[in-house]
Amino acid sequence: MLDIITTRSPGVLRLVGEIDLSNAERLDRILRVEREWGCELSLDLSEVTFIDSTGLQVLLDLSRSYPVVILQPSNSVRRLFEVAIPHGAPGLKVRGS
Repeated sequence: MLDIITTRSPGVLRLVGEIDLSNAERLDRILRVEREWGCELSLDLSEVTFIDSTGLQVLLDLSRSYPVVILQPSNSVRRLFEVAIPHGAPGLKVRGS
């Protein structure tokens, strides 16, 4: 289950729950629409408890063509990034603890 919550700022979304095969396509569609605002795309992942390889691929694919900022990643998300992309990824910035 994944909740995608819009904020008052265009291009800023708060994600809550798990990002996996069951919702990756929906997330991808929403993120691609959101980026059309022309603002930097920022995702608050402080309440994301799990991301599988499909969810990670959505973030990486999007960041290849458009800058994505990850705000306040949860410990599990931070650990995934450390293991899966230890040297980071072009277009993907991580901010906060």
